[in-house]
Amino acid sequence: MSSNLWGQEKSSSSYWEERIFYLLVQECSLLDKQTQKQIKVPRGSIGQFVQERSAHSRSIPSKSKKVQIALKILDQTHTLVFVDDKDVIEITEKLAELLLAITNCEERYSLFRNKARLSRALQIETGSAVRVFLRPGDGHYPGVVRYRGPLLPERSLTGIFFGVELLEDGRGQGFTEGSYQGKQLFRCDEECGVFVALDKLELCEEDDDELESDYASPVDTNTTEIPPLEINSRVSLKIGESMEFGTVIFCDVLPGKESLGYFVGVDMVSFIF
Repeated sequence: MSSNLWGQEKSSSSYWEERIFYLLVQECSLLDKQTQKQIKVPRGSIGQFVQERSAHSRSIPSKSKKVQIALKILDQTHTLVFVDDKDVIEITEKLAELLLAITNCEERYSLFRNKARLSRALQIETGSAVRVFLRPGDGHYPGVVRYRGPLLPERSLTGIFFGVELLEDGRGQGFTEGSYQGKQLFRCDEECGVFVALDKLELCEEDDDELESDYASPVDTNTTEIPPLEINSRVSLKIGESMEFGTVIFCDVLPGKESLGYFVGVDMVSFIF
């Protein structure tokens, strides 16, 4: 797998962007020629197919022969990778938008690989009764989907989020009354609403015990570890009354403060959807 960066040799304006999307199934690394640092592009990253404008015609990748595909990585700013077709899986634009809201690429990849769970999750619409998984160790809360769509509609491909009104034990566990950055997307009582990505939801069905067991089951039967937080992971966090987004640039212990555990540094400026 080879890779390059936007702007190092050719600008992004030198490429056509097609409405064709791929999910990386193999991790790759690329060298930033300015900083001489390796940048990791993890599996589970989503890329949009691009082609040089200098080409005489705009050709769509052929499924009948092996080719290298140029992808603009949507998870990282100004990143272009060239991958073999065996290292990616083509996905629909609808699925790309749903998966893009999942900020951890490994969790995104795990959901994609779990076909049974993904199939149920894709049935979630406005009005669906769901179970919401907010924080590790807290179990799940019942709720109803009140909103399904982007949080920042003025931007393209920011991901599809779900606005959920929490019910029963979940009341008071939320962080919104249905508004996001001053815009009312749905209405519920104070601290009874949340905005979450697809991986935090399970569609309620009759056999709840089976669903809960399936959610907890890892895709890889050889490990039960939660996907780690890594450098370049996309993250979201609540600051005041709004949800902010960024990119992890540091995740380690601090010298002299090892007893306090790990600290995470997030770049809230350079990250762009």
